[in-house]
Amino acid sequence: MMTMLLGGDVMLGRGVDQILAHPGNPELRERYLRDATGYVRLAERVNGPIPRPVDWRWPWGEVLDVLDDVGTDVRVVNLETTITTGSEFADRKPVCYRMHPDNMAVLTALRPDACALANNHILDFGYQGLTDTVAALAAAGIRAPGRARPAHRAPPGGGHGRRPAPGHHRLGRDHIQRGPRILGRATPPAGVWLVRDPSQREAADDVAAQVLAGEGDGKGDGVTVVSVHWGSNWATR
Repeated sequence: MMTMLLGGDVMLGRGVDQILAHPGNPELRERYLRDATGYVRLAERVNGPIPRPVDWRWPWGEVLDVLDDVGTDVRVVNLETTITTGSEFADRKPVCYRMHPDNMAVLTALRPDACALANNHILDFGYQGLTDTVAALAAAGIRAPGRARPAHRAPPGGGHGRRPAPGHHRLGRDHIQRGPRILGRATPPAGVWLVRDPSQREAADDVAAQVLAGEGDGKGDGVTVVSVHWGSNWATR
């Protein structure tokens, strides 16, 4: 039996990035805050002073020890943070997340095997932000399924050396449509697999066909994960 971590949403930007060893540009375009250090001050107001810079493991709290105790075979997380020094904010998108590439050790502390990228934040800093993120993950030996070539088809890209090796397909619907307008272009240089009504049935059939064909691991005897970024954010009432 395989024990798999499916984690998300992993957001290492804004205040988290600012308390790490290499804080990036704190500029925000949010309606209520324009500087990411404001999130640090809000946290300190409630919980007391935060030592800076913090250790790479610090932001995870007890999570890393819990995962080690459980003994996961595969760790897959939804990375909702671009890893870039880019400053070109997505048009008409007020909430954008980025982490400085030199803070990559905070992510590798989790030891993820794959970071799914098809979500409504991976293009927060345009195609360059996506390219930088993929490069940072590749340099760290982390798979990055979910990015797409033209025609909005995300390559599987989630297999790794362990057996059984999981393939990973990810697509987005609804919530992602409120992200950058570039998601909907006909032939982008990169992006995500965007599903729009009324094509969701066809998209589901397409993904199912790939899974049945064994594209996840190339041999058909592994585990394939299909995750859908679907609907609006949950809200506490």
